[in-house]
Amino acid sequence: MRALALAVLLSTTVLAFTIINSCGASQDYVDALDSYLQEAYDMYTQDVKTPALCPDFHVVLRNDIQYPAVTYSRIGPFGVCVYKMEFRCDISRAWLQHLAFHEMAHALQNAVGDGGKGYGWWSEAHAEGLASYYMVTRVYQVGQWQRYGWVQDFWDKRLYRRDPWRCEAPDLCAYQYGAFFAWLAWRYSPFNATLTYALPADRLRRAYWNFLLSPWSWGRDPTYLDFDECVGAQVSPNSALYCTYSPVLPNRVYIFSSSIFINATGLSDRVLLALVATKATTADPSVTLSYCPECSPTTVTHTVTTTQIATYTTTVMVPVTYTTTVAVPMTTTVTKTETYTVTIPITTTVTVPITYTATYTTTVAIPTTVTTTAHIDVVTKTETVTVPVTSTVTATTTVAEGGVSATVLIIAMVVALLIGCYFCGRAAKTDLKTQEL
Repeated sequence: MRALALAVLLSTTVLAFTIINSCGASQDYVDALDSYLQEAYDMYTQDVKTPALCPDFHVVLRNDIQYPAVTYSRIGPFGVCVYKMEFRCDISRAWLQHLAFHEMAHALQNAVGDGGKGYGWWSEAHAEGLASYYMVTRVYQVGQWQRYGWVQDFWDKRLYRRDPWRCEAPDLCAYQYGAFFAWLAWRYSPFNATLTYALPADRLRRAYWNFLLSPWSWGRDPTYLDFDECVGAQVSPNSALYCTYSPVLPNRVYIFSSSIFINATGLSDRVLLALVATKATTADPSVTLSYCPECSPTTVTHTVTTTQIATYTTTVMVPVTYTTTVAVPMTTTVTKTETYTVTIPITTTVTVPITYTATYTTTVAIPTTVTTTAHIDVVTKTETVTVPVTSTVTATTTVAEGGVSATVLIIAMVVALLIGCYFCGRAAKTDLKTQEL
């Protein structure tokens, strides 16, 4: 009975996520996302204030969204809370877990407020910074958060030379500035990182300057310029310039100064400088060297005229009317999914009206009256035409008996008849004359 009561108690402490599958995701995909969201919620709750989720909080799986994941918040009876998250169905499992931590970090932001700043680069930087920190230190427990995910680009692309306030979220640079919040979580605590996110804009700016002034405690070095290269270099607002001064000699005192924020740390043979500008300016570091006879041969004194700024962690709760946060686009692997089954009755016989569109060509005979005025010239001309006529006579030779040609016989007979007729005619004429007489 005691074991049963314990089981019931544990089940009531587990946050239930309602997942609506609108893209046919596999059950494995749905279960994985549910597990990752629960994991992120539990880990965050151990370190910071419970993420603010609305009573009707639900997760929708769909592919017709611009980003891999999106979080929506609204004002409820008890303040701002997240009421919906949307995830694509074609995200690789590794990034799906990272996205679950990223989106749940957005819920943390509603729990602590944003100092009246609204949605800006700090929103995506905070979510990405915490997600990267937790994935490396708590989930994987191996690797370096400085070289994980999008935060590694802060060093690779030298974003410390640029002004984050010129990065308009959700541009990718906003996620890469997550190195700032990951550093706060690493150096101090995730609680400190979340409270720093909640600072008003001016105090968040000072906290960021503090981050820029301490590059030797990042766990990854920036690019250092020679001291002479730093003199006269242009520095953007809210950005840093890093210099190295060498060699350093024993029994010497080095005093570094500048009109902008400056911090330094000494190594065995050189001094590293961090110069931070609050507005666009020209770097003007200088050094004063003095001899120190009383110093031990192995001691070198470094003096900085401007000291490091303290980190601010005061929290200001300011409700927001509406906030939309998005996750960064990333390369994904297609995975199909499903969450629930909906049965829809289908009619077996369907009558579908079909409209045919035909094109007809009609030929119409139209009577046309044409009035023509013609001028006719009558020409009378007589010409003599000589037409040559060619007659072809075919002679046939017939051989009669006795060797005499039948044609010869016929000709002879015709000649005899003609002669006879001739004399008969003459005789007839004689008789007529006789009768007339």
